[in-house]
Amino acid sequence: MLSKEIPQQLVGRYFNESGISFVRADNPRISQDILIPAERSGAMPGQIVVVDIVEPPSRNNLPVGHIC
Repeated sequence: MLSKEIPQQLVGRYFNESGISFVRADNPRISQDILIPAERSGAMPGQIVVVDIVEPPSRNNLPVGHIC
């Protein structure tokens, strides 16, 4: 689970499944996927990317990020 001490950027693998784009962090301590808005993806599925976190996780929502 992401905590308040998460970095502003992280590295992970980009996925696009059923029209939902997300990045799964390479760091095993971060268990939540980071949602990527479709218009901000610019990456191919399976590609390693750097993500800027633009919205931290909340109780009901996953974090949101943009690919650098």
